[in-house]
This record gives sequence, structure tokens and C-alpha cells, in this order.
Amino acid sequence: MNNEIFANVTEQAKTFVAPVQKLNKLAMENTEKFAAMQMASLQTYTDLGITRWKAALEVQDVTGLQGYMKGYTDFLKVVGEQVVADSKAVAELGGDFTAEARKITEEGVATVSAKAA
Repeated sequence: MNNEIFANVTEQAKTFVAPVQKLNKLAMENTEKFAAMQMASLQTYTDLGITRWKAALEVQDVTGLQGYMKGYTDFLKVVGEQVVADSKAVAELGGDFTAEARKITEEGVATVSAKAA
């Protein structure tokens, strides 16, 4: 009898814990993806900034300054495009996470409801 009770409690615990474990795994994977995106963005923005800094160091005269300023508008365009791309990637990652979390939650509720019935 005690073995049956223990087996039932263990099975019920597994039923309740499984969705939580899935959600935690999903959250960890999502965090890893987000961190990788952030590191890639940091590298991109750093490279852009250093390139502009080096270009500024090359300015020797008015003509060089004009070239630098023309390059600066190109730089702003590239940065703007990168910000938009990064924002879309973060939004997509968040949307994917939300959809998967919802699916795991719904499956967990269905499983728990079926076991309770």
C-alpha cells in the first residue's frame, strides 16, 4: 500500500514538474540566444565606431573633413539599419519564446487536467 501511495505521489510530482522543467529549459535557451545576439551587436557597433574613429584621425584638411562628414552620413545610415535589424531579431526571438511558452503551458494544463480527472 505504501509503495502504491509513494508511486502515485511520484507520478503526480513528475506530471506537475515536467512543464516547469520545459519552461526553464526554454528560458535558458532563449537567454543564451539573446546573449549571443547582444554580443554580435556589440561587436558590430564597436567595429563601426572604431572605423569612424580611425577615419577621423585621417582628417588633415578641409577636403578630408568633407570626406569624413560624407562618410558620417553613410555611417548613420548603416547604424540605423543595424538598429532596425537588431530590433526585429529581438522581437522575433521574444515572439518565438512567447509562442513556445504558451504551447508548453497549454500542454501542461491539459496533462494535469487529464490526470486529475
